[in-house]
Amino acid sequence: MDAKSLDDALRPRPAAAWRADDGDVLWWFFPVEEAPYVGTPLDDDWPGHHTHWTPIVVPYAPNASHLARMLHRAAYIDWSRPN
Repeated sequence: MDAKSLDDALRPRPAAAWRADDGDVLWWFFPVEEAPYVGTPLDDDWPGHHTHWTPIVVPYAPNASHLARMLHRAAYIDWSRPN
């Protein structure tokens, strides 16, 4: 994703700009004080107070060597210790 595409993905759009073709998106209320709602205004549980939305940006899948390093490190973490 280039910088322009990333900037566009992070730019909040007004609720009125959402169309059904946009599908599930992240819905925000400003100032941001809670996690975004994920979904559409067509959902049964639509809260209705969100004023802006952004598309959901899906991260790149890690390559095999990166994934192997992460799994190797995870094997040495003491998961019983609190943070």
